[in-house]
Amino acid sequence: MTEMISATGQTRSFWVSRSPIYYGWVNVLIAGIAMTATLPGRTHGLSLVTEPLLTDLDFDRVTFAHINLAATLIGASFAFVAGWLVDRIGVRMTCVFVGVALAASVFTLSWTTTIVAFLVALTLIRGFGQSALSVVSMAMVGKWFDRRLSMAMAVFSVLITIGFIATTIGLGELVRTTAGPIVGEPPRYEHPAEWRTAWNAVGWWILIGFVPLAWLFVRNTPESCGLLPDPPLREKPQDCANDYSLGQAMLTPAFWVFVTTSAFFNVIWSGIVLFNESIAQEQGFDQGLAVQVLAILTFGGMFANFVCGAIAKRSRLGYLFGFSMGLLGMALALFPWIKSMALLQTYAVALGIAGGFVTVIFFAIWGDLFGRTHLGRIQGIAQVIATLASAVGPLIVAASKEHLGSYHPAFWGMGAVAVVLAIACIAVPIPPERNVTVQ
Repeated sequence: MTEMISATGQTRSFWVSRSPIYYGWVNVLIAGIAMTATLPGRTHGLSLVTEPLLTDLDFDRVTFAHINLAATLIGASFAFVAGWLVDRIGVRMTCVFVGVALAASVFTLSWTTTIVAFLVALTLIRGFGQSALSVVSMAMVGKWFDRRLSMAMAVFSVLITIGFIATTIGLGELVRTTAGPIVGEPPRYEHPAEWRTAWNAVGWWILIGFVPLAWLFVRNTPESCGLLPDPPLREKPQDCANDYSLGQAMLTPAFWVFVTTSAFFNVIWSGIVLFNESIAQEQGFDQGLAVQVLAILTFGGMFANFVCGAIAKRSRLGYLFGFSMGLLGMALALFPWIKSMALLQTYAVALGIAGGFVTVIFFAIWGDLFGRTHLGRIQGIAQVIATLASAVGPLIVAASKEHLGSYHPAFWGMGAVAVVLAIACIAVPIPPERNVTVQ
């Protein structure tokens, strides 16, 4: 790649020197594509091939559930390594490595025929997709932005939503076309083994479509390209030597309050979204309204992404986190009394707003509070805890229905904890800035 020397004496790449906009926004675009590429490592991506896969491999659902749980828990540890690599060798090379590894893992899963091989392949997909590539994609944005980090993360969040909608529809249609589902209970497929064809297509898209983009266009930091963070807000670059290290960040109360709150949000979200249709039916609503709730959640969340990005500032992050969790907690606590369609739609709007705010805050808060130098490691810890928490949510919601006869106790309990965490987010002191401006 052709390189140029900037006025500061640092190397500036061909693409950076010719970009008509601040190059950080290019990183935001590629980061959105990177997070979309995590689809095969996420539950909603795997769910698109679950039925033909079970038929083809002759797995029962209990066995599959245990394999998935083990793969999720083990795969979460990949976020630690990804965060370390981001800080050591940069987001560009880490992204390329993780992308190639994820594509290879997807191909491997499509070739498996035994439980052991399937467990290994699924663990790698969960690890490189849901965990590692998520950390890398967040760092792509966090390493390039400072004062406008919240807005950058809002745009990032919207790109993710659009990407997931498009790829989910595309993969779902490809599975339907190749496997040939037959309507019935349980679902049957004319060609169940053809889920492998659809799954391989995902691997090729990652390898041929995403990885070259990352190699060509991703850049590690503005400083490495001779640029200043967030121009024209700064006249001089900051000295990042005094950014919080991982150990220093973990000694602050804010780190643990925000990590715990983010993790518990994942507990709530994974549980109520996975069982959304059953939950709606318990309240007397049909499948169509359950789907409508998900649609409102999606578009309400996209609107909230932009609002949160526009108003978020370092001093406000705790208040915004508290607002979103408080809104979520009240919506959950009141849900058991919802019987009309209007109230159900209001509930969906509240969840969408809360989810949109939390998403932006989770992506932005670590760099905003602790700086960019050790961002990969800090985000890696947060991602591990969030991933582990997401595996717990469905168990809590399902246990409430099975042992207590209703989803209502789970909603009341989760709502109460959400309100407590909302108060903690508002009350916890924001760590002081450790950066100093070069004079």
